[in-house]
Amino acid sequence: MFRSTRQNRPASGERAIVEGMDGDGGLFVPKVLPALSLDELYSLDYRGLSSRILGAYFPGFAEEKIKRIVSEAYDDRFAVPEVVNLREAGGVYFLELFHGPTLAFKDIALSVLPSLYMESKKKMGSDKGTLFLTATSGDTGSAALAAFSGMPEVASVVLYPENGVGSIQECQMLRYSEGRSLAVAYDGDFDAIQGFVKRVMTDKDILGRDIDLASANSINIGRLIPQVAYYFYAYARLVSDGAIKAGEKINFVVPTGNFGNVFAGYFARRMGLPVGRLICALNRNRSLGKLFKTGRFRRRKRLIKTITPAMDILVPSNLERLLYYAAGEESEAVLELTRSLRTRGAFRIPGPALAGMNGFASYWASEKDTLSAINYVYSRHGYLIDPHTAVGYHAYLQYKSRARDKTKTVILATAHPFKFPATVLKALGKDCDDEFLGLEVLSGITGIETSASLTGLEKYRARKSVWTADSAESKLKARLKACGLR
Repeated sequence: MFRSTRQNRPASGERAIVEGMDGDGGLFVPKVLPALSLDELYSLDYRGLSSRILGAYFPGFAEEKIKRIVSEAYDDRFAVPEVVNLREAGGVYFLELFHGPTLAFKDIALSVLPSLYMESKKKMGSDKGTLFLTATSGDTGSAALAAFSGMPEVASVVLYPENGVGSIQECQMLRYSEGRSLAVAYDGDFDAIQGFVKRVMTDKDILGRDIDLASANSINIGRLIPQVAYYFYAYARLVSDGAIKAGEKINFVVPTGNFGNVFAGYFARRMGLPVGRLICALNRNRSLGKLFKTGRFRRRKRLIKTITPAMDILVPSNLERLLYYAAGEESEAVLELTRSLRTRGAFRIPGPALAGMNGFASYWASEKDTLSAINYVYSRHGYLIDPHTAVGYHAYLQYKSRARDKTKTVILATAHPFKFPATVLKALGKDCDDEFLGLEVLSGITGIETSASLTGLEKYRARKSVWTADSAESKLKARLKACGLR
């Protein structure tokens, strides 16, 4: 069973997945976090591990149904047999999460969500049409559209910030913008888009009650839970490879935007995984500021556009889930904190709740730091990383030097470096403003073959359209009508 972070009303797993958010604006969390024995996980491959974890969170689904969903999700669209890959470079481990169809970690959870969602609808007996409305700061959009493409019973609309994503990221989304799928630039930043999506999802009268409205963002518990598996997988790999002993703690460094990825790590730790520190790697927007040290959070007045667009976020949605657990699972405390954020743009976590956030740390990287990290890892260790992963590497160095912690560390490599060729080339001392030409140049320099999924994307630029904040609601209603959902 699940419940909202803002009230005690229980919800089944299928309702939590289908609705995405509760009507009060709260996010769904498990009433009881499942505990797993590590001994039973070491012998499982990634698919088996994913099935075991999904089954633990959603016991209302038959075991064979869960296994089928996972098997169909992790097919030959993933370039490595184990779905993810663990690489060592310079004494630190990189968990490669970018081997899916759109070359970003979002593929892992979003490949599972469509079938999990449709099975949930069946269990609820709903025959309504479905709209997936998704906000993206970069990679979620293309992964969601790829996952839902070819599903005639689902319409999908993805909104991304105008001039706030990379050219390749944008064209990846536009590639899938046809039929019942639509990618649209929004005249505003990610936080504005996220606010619009939350408003539409919580106010059922905006689009009407004759459709099922869901989100592919990590505010949806069905999108977040599949991410827990790769934390367990990384640990099991380190044990099987002899890098650590069973029961030994490890740290994870997570490039952090909307806080969903690192929060999946928090769930893993609460389930029994021996995790020491969860280190949030931030860009110049420093969305979490000094929250873990002081308990104070203040929304920055202006978003800074950076070379790590997927992290250009001011208020991470999933932070509310952490506040809920830190406050002792007291919904009233969460309501007070979210009310303060809404009215004052800030909140302060009381002392006892701040103690509940032990185990987190955060460090941020400038643009110069990010470029230097890409150059250093490649020149010293022959391993190429993308800008977001580079922020993670810089955070790892900062933590290591300040905490003097020798714990084995895994950095989540969240995107393929070829998704950001101009930035990676700049880090390597080569200037190339055209990202599509940059793919060829970067391949020539590194000897890494460009993925077929990135070739020929330029032609999809013609599909671009822009919605303004004033027009978004009416445009969305018109889109529903065009898809036969109104």
